[in-house]
Amino acid sequence: MRVSIAHKILLIIGFTITLILGVSTTLHVIELKEQTLLNMSEKANAIVSPMLSEIKTLTKDNTVGSWVLKIQGITLKGILANNTFDDLKTIYFIDQNNFIAAHPDYSKVDTLETNQTIIKQLNPKQNSIITLDQQYAVAVPINNAQDENIGYVIVSFSDIDLTLKTKSIISNAVSLFAIYLLTALLIAYIIIRRIILQPIEQLVEFSHAVTTGNLNCPINIKSRDEIGTLASGFKMMRAAVRQQINSMHEQHSQLEETVAKRTQEYLDAKEQAEQSNQAKSRFLANMSHELRTPLNAVLGFSQLLQDSETDKNKRRYLEAISISGSSLLNVLNDILDLSKIDAGKMQLDMERVEIPTMCHELSMMFLQLSAQKDLDLQNHFTP
Repeated sequence: MRVSIAHKILLIIGFTITLILGVSTTLHVIELKEQTLLNMSEKANAIVSPMLSEIKTLTKDNTVGSWVLKIQGITLKGILANNTFDDLKTIYFIDQNNFIAAHPDYSKVDTLETNQTIIKQLNPKQNSIITLDQQYAVAVPINNAQDENIGYVIVSFSDIDLTLKTKSIISNAVSLFAIYLLTALLIAYIIIRRIILQPIEQLVEFSHAVTTGNLNCPINIKSRDEIGTLASGFKMMRAAVRQQINSMHEQHSQLEETVAKRTQEYLDAKEQAEQSNQAKSRFLANMSHELRTPLNAVLGFSQLLQDSETDKNKRRYLEAISISGSSLLNVLNDILDLSKIDAGKMQLDMERVEIPTMCHELSMMFLQLSAQKDLDLQNHFTP
C-alpha cells in the first residue's frame, strides 16, 4: 500500500503527541499518587498524635504494658465514627511482638498480625505506607518516653478517592489528547500542504509535462529550503533539455539541408547522364542512318558490277566488296540496336544461322589481306 509523505508526517506527529501526552499523564498519575499517599500519612499522624502523646506519658515510669491497657480502653469504633476523613476505614494497634493490642473488632485483640505485607514493611523510625487490596495502610511507629519503639498504629484508608482521581485524570487526558491530536493534525496538515505538498505536486506536474515534451510548464516555487533547491535543479534540467532539443533541431535541419543538397546533386547528375545518353543515342542513330545511305549505294553498285562482270577474278573482288559492305551494314545495324536498347525499344529475333555461309563470307572479307601476305585461306566443312 502506498503511503504519501503527508500521511507519514502526520503519523509521526500523532505518535509524538501520543507519547508526550502518555508520559505526561503517567507522570501526573504518579505525582497524584505520591501526593495522596503523603496526605494519608499526614492524616494518620493527625488521628494518632494525641494517642501517641498520651502513650509517651504512660511509659515514663517504664511500666510494661500500661500503655496497652490504656489503648485497649479507648473506643476505636468511636474514633472511626467521629472522624472527619471519609476515606478512613480502620485503625488498630500492634505491639513490638506483632500482636494486636487494640482493634475495633474485639475478637482480634491479643491475636498475632497475620498480614505479612504489613509486617515486612514496618519501619520503627518513620511512617510506612503499605499498599493493600483496594486500600492503603499507614504504619505509624509508637515510641515510649525513652524514644524506644514499642509498637505501631495501623491506619487504613480506602483507595477509592485515588482511583476516582486517577480515572478523572485519564479521562481528561484522553479528551485533551483527542482535542490536541485533531488540532495538531489539522494545523500540521495545513502547514504541510502549503510548505511541502503543494511544491511537490508542482514538481510532479512539471516532471509529467517534461516527459510529454512540454517544456513551458511553470514552477512557482520561491522557498529557500531543500524544496527550493530541488526546484532550481528542475529548472536547470529543463534549460539543459531545451538546449539539447534546440541543438538536435539544428543538427536535423543541417542534415535535411545536406540530404536535400546531395539529392539535388544526384538528380542533376542523373539528368545530365540521361541527357548525355540521349545525345549519344541520337548521335549513333543519326550516324548509322548517315552511313547506311552511302553504304547502300556502294553495295548496290558493287552488286551491279558483279552481275555485269564476266572476269572471274574481278567477280571475286566484287563479291568480297559486297560481303565486306554487308558486314559493315550489319555493324551499323548493331549500333542502331544499341540506341534502341537505350531507348527501351530493343526486340530480339530468333533466326537460323548457316555456318558454311558465314565462314565463306569471312574468308571473302580476308581474301585480299591473305593475298597480300601470300597466304592461302581455305575453309573445310564436314557435313
